[in-house]
Amino acid sequence: MLREILFLLEQGVADPEDIDAGVTNSFGLRLAVLGPLRTIDMAGLHPWCKGVQNLFPSLDRSTEVPKILKEKMERGELGLKTGKGFFQYKMEEAPALSNLS
Repeated sequence: MLREILFLLEQGVADPEDIDAGVTNSFGLRLAVLGPLRTIDMAGLHPWCKGVQNLFPSLDRSTEVPKILKEKMERGELGLKTGKGFFQYKMEEAPALSNLS
C-alpha cells in the first residue's frame, strides 16, 4: 500500500491530505477488524476482479526507494521529529501525536 501511495504522490494524483482521508475514511477503519481478504469476500469477488483488471496495469512495480521519499530525507524532512514530513507539524503537537503510535 505504501509503495502505491508514494507513487500517487510522485505522480501528483493526490496530495497527502486526500490520500490519508481516502484510506482512513474508507477501508482503513476496517483494517483493524477485518483483513483485506475478508474485506474482498464481504464485498464480493466479482467487483474486485473488475477493479483489479482496470487497476493492476497502472500500478507501480518499482523496487527502489521512491524518489519523493529520498528527496524528503535529503532535505531533512524526517516527519514528526523535525516538524515536517509529508505534513507540517508544530513542535507542541509532537507529544500528543507520538502517543498515537
